[in-house]
Amino acid sequence: MGIALLTFEYPDARPGGVGSYVLRCARSLAAAGHEPHIFTLTLPPDVRAAVPQGVVVHEVMDIAEQIAAGTLPGALGVAALNGGLALYKLSVGAMLTNALREEHRRQPFDIAEAAEYEALGLPLILRPIPGLPVVTQIHLCTVVNGWANDLPDVPTDRLAEGLELAAILGADGVCAATSSIVEVTRKLLPFKRSVEIISYPVELGEVITPPPVDGALLFVGRLQKRKGCDVLASAATLF
Repeated sequence: MGIALLTFEYPDARPGGVGSYVLRCARSLAAAGHEPHIFTLTLPPDVRAAVPQGVVVHEVMDIAEQIAAGTLPGALGVAALNGGLALYKLSVGAMLTNALREEHRRQPFDIAEAAEYEALGLPLILRPIPGLPVVTQIHLCTVVNGWANDLPDVPTDRLAEGLELAAILGADGVCAATSSIVEVTRKLLPFKRSVEIISYPVELGEVITPPPVDGALLFVGRLQKRKGCDVLASAATLF
């Protein structure tokens, strides 16, 4: 199958959970004999050189890069960059989906997937490609991220939340890694439709060694409340 994956984030270029999932998923799909294509913004040379075998990455210039290259009028770019998170992400989604459309003409895809966070697949949902189903993956949307991190309510984020809800409601299918992600999303961004639970691929090393009985405990991750850093800080006092 030819599978198109949209992401703003990408490991070692624009960090984030969506990017990590997309790269790992694409690597697993390639190993299973599929043809995964990742559509994202420009990557540094060293990151581009490390793209896994069997994975095709399509890079799209960001708004500022397009203005510098003369391919995007400066006034239009400034409007997008000053329109808040929602307008910027909608612009990025439009650029990525335009690149997907061009590639689809050369080599048709069987399916396309994007996270509901940032709603990058929404332009494809609003102007669909005949015969190409679009799947929205529930990751953790803007309203859930704000709630879990105790972030202040920002009125401009409500447009982003609306776009993400539209990406869920308008998709041909919806999936998520766990049922708990779906439950918390339904509480804060209510929607009614079925969600397919598909666990994330996990890569195990060649040798699996159990942890030592008296070994050290190491947590690696972003220092965010939704990542549990407050709970881990409290637990550290027990040591």
